[in-house]
Amino acid sequence: MFKTPKKLDSFVGQGWGQKASVKLHNGPTYEEVHLHTNLKPNEFYITVSLNGEDIYKLTGDELVMLESYKNHFVEEGVYVIPFADISAKTKNGVNYTGLVTLPTDNILLDIHITGHASTERQQDPVQISGLAYMGGAQPQRIFVPKFITRTMQAANQGENEYNAQGAINRTVKRMFFKSGLIEEIKVVRDNLQIFECTAKQNAFMQKRFKRIPQKEVFVFDPIVTGFALDNRFMTFYESQLKFTVTTSDIPHTIPILFEEVVQVADVPTA
Repeated sequence: MFKTPKKLDSFVGQGWGQKASVKLHNGPTYEEVHLHTNLKPNEFYITVSLNGEDIYKLTGDELVMLESYKNHFVEEGVYVIPFADISAKTKNGVNYTGLVTLPTDNILLDIHITGHASTERQQDPVQISGLAYMGGAQPQRIFVPKFITRTMQAANQGENEYNAQGAINRTVKRMFFKSGLIEEIKVVRDNLQIFECTAKQNAFMQKRFKRIPQKEVFVFDPIVTGFALDNRFMTFYESQLKFTVTTSDIPHTIPILFEEVVQVADVPTA
């Protein structure tokens, strides 16, 4: 189905050290939002809130990293906020994480702009505009896409363990372990090892499927083949879901950016 581009309303409050906000109108299914701005990646972060809950929190650098990893075209001054996953191979895989909006929703997009830019830089007025790519309205929201960062403790040179949070209705598309010290990751669910890969092996697999490994980031990508719906990573477990992260030095902490999906309603049956 054709995706309709539509300009967002004007942002309110755009300026250095301020929060620029715009309300996303109810009704359509949001596929992507493109931000056009003179802000540099390290000068802002975005949040998307759905009925008072932040479902997206991403820095400008992370927005660039996400598109670069998926081998999408990146242009200076244009930042893509992804809802649908256009890197998926099937229509259902692309569409299932589109942000479905309902008549009673309150959806806000906020751009949090740094107040620490140089005096010379702050002489340039902040410019922001947005363009949304949208699909048609849907009667029910079944999935909610989310980006959230969690932090694992990593006090050892060698093996460090991270016990992931699990839920029967939460699946992971990708996890971005943000450390250049990672040599290997193993994943065990309920005493069964389900993943074991060195950083070099992981990067090779990603290149085979036309992904671009990112510097100092180990991307755990269960949907690297492009089958975003069929290969999503279930987080539910009976006793434990453990990631063992082997590092070449002591990182102390490793931020992990989770790209995940929460199911909020049953899938209709034919």
